[in-house]
Amino acid sequence: MARRKVPLRVALLNNYSTRQAMKRYIDGQYPGQHLWGVVPEHTDLDWRLLLGMYDVSTKSRIARRLRAAVLRCVGDPLQQASALRSDADVIVAADQWSGSLVGLLRRLHIVRRPYVAVVHHAPSSWWNVLCLKGADDVLVLSPAVGERTAAALARPLPVVLPWGPDLDWALYRTDRSLEYDFVSAGKTNRDHATLRDAVVVGGLSGVIFDGRSRLEYLNGKLKAREDRPVEYPEIIDAMARARAVVVPLSNPRIMAGLTEMADAFALGVPVVATKSAMLPYEIDSPEVGVLVTPGSSDEIVAALRRIGSESARRPSPMAQSFNMEKYQEVLVDSLRAVLR
Repeated sequence: MARRKVPLRVALLNNYSTRQAMKRYIDGQYPGQHLWGVVPEHTDLDWRLLLGMYDVSTKSRIARRLRAAVLRCVGDPLQQASALRSDADVIVAADQWSGSLVGLLRRLHIVRRPYVAVVHHAPSSWWNVLCLKGADDVLVLSPAVGERTAAALARPLPVVLPWGPDLDWALYRTDRSLEYDFVSAGKTNRDHATLRDAVVVGGLSGVIFDGRSRLEYLNGKLKAREDRPVEYPEIIDAMARARAVVVPLSNPRIMAGLTEMADAFALGVPVVATKSAMLPYEIDSPEVGVLVTPGSSDEIVAALRRIGSESARRPSPMAQSFNMEKYQEVLVDSLRAVLR
């Protein structure tokens, strides 16, 4: 009889509160991909969700700005200290900055616990390269980022994680009537100016969530603007009622938009995205969506008209290749390899 594998104890580092994210996941307000593999039903990994700076509330604007500056520079010191004091077999950073101090200490041989970082963007600063060189392994989210990361760190090509949606999330299983030509969400590396031009030129109806406001357009004109925080379920509800999800990138050399694309794949909504070699997804196909030239409002309008004229919505094949189940399989294999 084969022996059952003992779950690996994993301490997770991230640039937001993993404890608050887990609470929102349990409450049904957050899909599992934003927990980076922390799904209670998955028994191969036993996660440690650590106390961090975002778990300590403060009303001081100065304190919040200081916290943001510290996180950008070295990651969350409180979270990393908690990881080093935990009983974890391995420490995993969900991005390349959250474990900067652990990576540096590992490189200096001050700590012995294995450390793995997920790299979203090819490291460009000497500080990020220095800290990542202390990692026992780095994992990436796209082959192009992997090539550039390998060159920057002078190491073999890293494993690509098939990051994608948690297909079991209840809010993805929806059947809503179409209301919008498009929905666009996200604030990082976004070219909202070109998208707004496309809205006017094409007389489009839709919603832009830009991280600060909810902007609703009707036939090319701004119908309503609400400056307020937006909850995740509200964005998903809008996406489910759109003919397409638009991801306009301001700099295609920087990978961005994976969150919105994953949501669209899970909902079966086509994607209109700026061409970018950094993306892991094969978008330019009838089943998935359309790629457009950077800065081209005319191509966005044409892509939305092309999608609008096609047949009924169908599940995206990308969701079968990139999802949390496949992500977890690759992550488990990678972490076990580090500990051999």
